[in-house]
Amino acid sequence: MSRRKPASGGTAAAGSAPARQAVLSRFFQSTGSLKTTAYPPGAALEAARDSDSTAPPASNFPPHVITQSDKSKKRPRQNDGPAKKKAKKVQEKEGGRASVSSGSPEPKKCLRTRSVLKSLEKLKAFCCDSALPQTRVEIEPPHEKFAVLPRCTDFEDITLQRAKNAASSDDVKPQHKTVLDVSHLGSSTRSSEKTSDPKPPNRRTKSMYTPLELQYIEMKQQQRDAILCVECGYKYRFFGEDAEIAARELNIYCHLDHNFMTASIPTHRLFVHVRRLVAKGYKVGVVKQVETAALKAIGDNKSSVFTRKLTALYTKATLIGEDVDPLIKLDDAVNVDEIMTDTSTSFLLCICENKENAKDAKGSVFIGVVGVQPATGEVVFDSFQDSASRAQLETRIVCLQPVELLLPSRLSDQTETLIRRSTAVSVGDDRIRIERMDPMYFEYSHAFQAVAEFYAKDVIDIKDSQGFSNIINLEKPVICCLAAIIRYLKEFNLEKILSKPKNFKQLSSETEFMTINGSALRSLEILQNQTDKKTKGSLFWVLDHTRTSFGRRKLKHWVTQPLLKLREINARLDAVSEVLHSESGVFGHIENHLRKLPDIEKGLCSIYHKKCSTQEFFMIVRSLYQLQTEFQALIPAVNSHVQSDLLQTLILEIPQLLSPVEHYLKILNEHAAKTGDKTELFKDLTDFPLIKKRKDEIKEVVDKIQVHLQEIRKILKNPSAQYVTVSGQEFMIEVKNSAVSCIPSDWVKVGSTKAVSRFHSPFIVENYRHLNQLRERLVLDCSAEWLGFLENFGEHYYFLCKAVYHLATVDCIFSLAKVAKHGNYCRPTVQDERKIIIKSGRHPVIDVLLGEQDQYVPNSTNLSGDSERVMIITGPNMGGKSSYIRQVALITIMAQIGSYVPAEEATIGIVDGIFTRASPLLADFNFSRGRDKEEGGEKGHRSKTSPSAVWDQAPTWAVFMTKQHTIQPNCCSLLWMGAADNIYKGQSTFMEELTDTAEIIRKATSKSLVILDELGRGTSTHDGIAIAYATLEHFIRDVKSLTLFVTHYPPVCELEKCYSQHVGNYHMGFLVNEDDSTQDPDDEELPDFVTFLYQLTRGTAARSYGLNVAKLAEVPGEILRKAANKSKELEALVTMKRNRLKCFANLWKINGAKDLQKWTEEVQMRGAMSCSLPDYNTDDAFEGAVES
Repeated sequence: MSRRKPASGGTAAAGSAPARQAVLSRFFQSTGSLKTTAYPPGAALEAARDSDSTAPPASNFPPHVITQSDKSKKRPRQNDGPAKKKAKKVQEKEGGRASVSSGSPEPKKCLRTRSVLKSLEKLKAFCCDSALPQTRVEIEPPHEKFAVLPRCTDFEDITLQRAKNAASSDDVKPQHKTVLDVSHLGSSTRSSEKTSDPKPPNRRTKSMYTPLELQYIEMKQQQRDAILCVECGYKYRFFGEDAEIAARELNIYCHLDHNFMTASIPTHRLFVHVRRLVAKGYKVGVVKQVETAALKAIGDNKSSVFTRKLTALYTKATLIGEDVDPLIKLDDAVNVDEIMTDTSTSFLLCICENKENAKDAKGSVFIGVVGVQPATGEVVFDSFQDSASRAQLETRIVCLQPVELLLPSRLSDQTETLIRRSTAVSVGDDRIRIERMDPMYFEYSHAFQAVAEFYAKDVIDIKDSQGFSNIINLEKPVICCLAAIIRYLKEFNLEKILSKPKNFKQLSSETEFMTINGSALRSLEILQNQTDKKTKGSLFWVLDHTRTSFGRRKLKHWVTQPLLKLREINARLDAVSEVLHSESGVFGHIENHLRKLPDIEKGLCSIYHKKCSTQEFFMIVRSLYQLQTEFQALIPAVNSHVQSDLLQTLILEIPQLLSPVEHYLKILNEHAAKTGDKTELFKDLTDFPLIKKRKDEIKEVVDKIQVHLQEIRKILKNPSAQYVTVSGQEFMIEVKNSAVSCIPSDWVKVGSTKAVSRFHSPFIVENYRHLNQLRERLVLDCSAEWLGFLENFGEHYYFLCKAVYHLATVDCIFSLAKVAKHGNYCRPTVQDERKIIIKSGRHPVIDVLLGEQDQYVPNSTNLSGDSERVMIITGPNMGGKSSYIRQVALITIMAQIGSYVPAEEATIGIVDGIFTRASPLLADFNFSRGRDKEEGGEKGHRSKTSPSAVWDQAPTWAVFMTKQHTIQPNCCSLLWMGAADNIYKGQSTFMEELTDTAEIIRKATSKSLVILDELGRGTSTHDGIAIAYATLEHFIRDVKSLTLFVTHYPPVCELEKCYSQHVGNYHMGFLVNEDDSTQDPDDEELPDFVTFLYQLTRGTAARSYGLNVAKLAEVPGEILRKAANKSKELEALVTMKRNRLKCFANLWKINGAKDLQKWTEEVQMRGAMSCSLPDYNTDDAFEGAVES
């Protein structure tokens, strides 16, 4: 086939510089300066079509490629990665043909010199062209989903070449071949602008798809939204856009192979890389070979590619299976905990709206949710009426902490805003994954039919029919969510977890659990701190001393769902008290055994889904059997020493519930289970006739081959001849090379060395092939029997899960007992009354962070529904107000959990809900005063001692110590940062504040605890005072709840006069330190220095001393002095106005001349005192009023 000569002259000269730049850029690429792009989606298909043309244009080959010498053909291609040997040979042949057809008249001896000169010319052009990196950058559209790995520097060349091939071959009729739609399989780059001349072609681009690529295309069309890992021998490969994503996210190498970019990972590292991709939010599919070489040889598709099927799909919520969650100890050092941030919960939450049931309120909607945790089998549901703020939905999201959301493609604007805000808050790459589904699947008629079909097939007896009836009677949006989740989980083969409706739990129950809304969970920092969203620094962190993963998950439920029933609370308190004070060794023995347990709850669920390995199954069953044995032995001691009814019930039921596991453990061969050998897994094959039959067939063939050895010995005349096995090849006859002549000619030579050769006789060849086929059929049969074995074990799933729930409860009780012991807590008295009485209470989190420093100042609380039920708390900034009110709320929650509390004494009346509107960060903390002269409150005293840096070990709080300057008497100053505005929600600080307040007003009852922190601070003084005053009066007069109200507005404190029986004014104690001897009267005013006492005291604080905070925050001194002068000036003006108003009011009480004269003298005296103030145009008006 002839080739046209390359263009020469001006055209060649014009096009050579960009080509040289493109080649040199691969060698001299500066890190971070080049942004490469991959080939567009349809480029692979176009290149495949164009390559069928009979004569590709020679202009595609640049001059420096066509004029290569024979020596240059062996030089490796300058590519980003190593090419395969086969690819190198193809390049050499193609390069040779190109050189021959070029017809270059240059003599061979001049080629080397010319190559050197051309290389120098290229280097000079590269060095002189400073704008080169910018010329190679292609502009990517803003809607790009993914960026391309900078490593793959030849992506642009591939893109341009394929585009050029497509343009040059439009008029060429392609050869007959199958054309597939692979536009979605190409690079993530959807469109790009060409900013440079065409680049040299990539020699490895083939003219048609390989069988493996065709197989990948077919699978990819079925799973367009998943990254596919395709098993190819000893590794898993990624193709196309999947390879580019994998290269970027996993930091592995990708390169062009045939028509697609490709990357690979070793098989034994599959679970690590799959978990990393899933943690980034991707859906990952694992494609495995489902046939072996021996079975393929006798099949109908012996000449085609290996059959592969999608065996597993994984997302954040569905990360279950032996490929991704191995419980056995790994051979290589892989810290799996670093791959996923928190695997304690993995909820898939489905949300559906029903506007038909919504009330007339604007933005109100009726919402249904269903949450599923496939890894543990937990299913929860709820339905509720939500306002435009979506506070109720936010509460569910904060409580469940889902890792994945299943949503219809369209939701209301308010809900979408909340979803965006919730998914934007993340730690690193650990964001909530969102899966959208067609709204058709959320329509009630379609959903009801799907749910009915799913559950009707399992209705056998009356109990099942009752459960089915409970399902179809759920609220409409809940049924819609359930149908969507069923459809979604079927894709992962995990829908079985939904088959038992009796295990469904309602997420919120006003009769069982305390109401804690999302704002309270955040501001009280129940589950995570507000700084870095980690567990440390939260109430859950303080209480969590559990020994097991399933115990930790249960404790999280306890913390977010405090109890309302007095009997259940006291049962937990009795159990904690007995563990705390018991001298029996029963509890210590149980606790030591809990330390050794794996995550049995997840393991049982993996078995139930039939996605576990033999190693995992053996580990779980052996652990359960050991538990059953240990608890069975403890029954006599429990009956005689344990007095708590709750603990007795839990411990005594566990052995009976675990009794079935012994049978399954005895069937298994321990060694085979640990090595994953399913062919030798079962000791007794009585229940597995198929395996027994297959093994008998294998034995028969092996016996034939052994008998054949006698015949071989006769042929070789060697009575000592034996079969040898080398590298997995069995039944070989090994002879020395000097004796090869005695081997029959029809024997097959299998291998050889310098000394010996190895052969198979025709009989062995035939029977050995048959033996391998039987062995591989045995593997398939054993895999099928294994799944049946797991199915049989799954019948005991719910009984075993109940035993695990009992263990988790025992673990939680042990955890609470340990907290009570180390924290010097007291047992609260829980009553069915409206009261909170706490003596010397402490903040549980700060108390732990301070450790043994014992510097926290305790405070008492006395709230009662019949007497004083509202506390108005004032005081200086950073005085400890926020710490105090949170302390009361957390102690109340701990008491209703069933935990001891940090106080000397506590009597807690059951509250039905805790509602807070507080600052987003815990701002002020209480520290001791040094216990020296400061006790007496000596004015002007400055202590020389300062507290130790107790907060160095508390990095999770958004606070900082003022270590850089002198801190006055033993005061550790901590500042909180930021206001509670919400950018994602599109709301200002004040709007967010009032939205939360409105929600509290709607939900709070007389049995609730309401905490409002500085309400009204986000607007003008008059509006803020008015809102705070009216809101608090509403809670006093109408709601009648137990209320803690923190404010800096003195007029709000006047409510004590109106409701003296139910309202009390308090402030956080402080001392104002002044030193008149050191201050010159002519100098500018300085801020007062305040020493915080952190002691709750009766009465109101007239000032907030904000300038003191500014001083501790190291605001420049000049600004402080000006602010102090302005503050004193404004306070004096306000005082003057108040006095004049008081005088004017007294004028109307004058009855005679004597009283008038006395009043006039008083006015003149006040006027003399305020003469130094500037004229604010109020004196004339006041005097005019007096004269009249």
